[in-house]
Amino acid sequence: MRLFYALQLDQVTRRHISDLQVLMQQDCPRGSFTKEENLHLTLCFLGDIDAQYLALLEKILLSLEAAPLALTFNQLGLFKNRQGDILWLGLEHNPLLEQVQATLAMKLNGEGLYLDPLPFTAHVTLARNIKIKKLPVLEPFTTTCNKLSLMHSHQTQFQLVYTPLYTLVL
Repeated sequence: MRLFYALQLDQVTRRHISDLQVLMQQDCPRGSFTKEENLHLTLCFLGDIDAQYLALLEKILLSLEAAPLALTFNQLGLFKNRQGDILWLGLEHNPLLEQVQATLAMKLNGEGLYLDPLPFTAHVTLARNIKIKKLPVLEPFTTTCNKLSLMHSHQTQFQLVYTPLYTLVL
């Protein structure tokens, strides 16, 4: 199972981000934009994990202590890639978010589960494999996130779907 932990965004926030994507598509002749229902903020990507670990992963999730998180999205950026860049929506520095992510990573490492060695960069992926000459100016916006989930990434009828397996309400 391809798994990751993520903050789920509410429908209003996903719609707002989707509207931003529509505006940017005019300047992106190619690329794959993330579907509105798949917009999220990954905290820890686990990759392919055997189903036997699901109970442990649920236990780790439910052991976290966190309050709802106020997130201010204030920047657009690109992760450079030869095949095409990854367009992302970034956040204002958020120590509470970083603390939740670091605690989750520590608990996963304590169980010997692999984590990406790259430092955590809080973002929502907007599109993959794009080429864009200039990023538009982003009007910052704030939302409150109150759901942290263990997500399953899989294909259904040739569509990428992210299904929450377990959710912690913050």
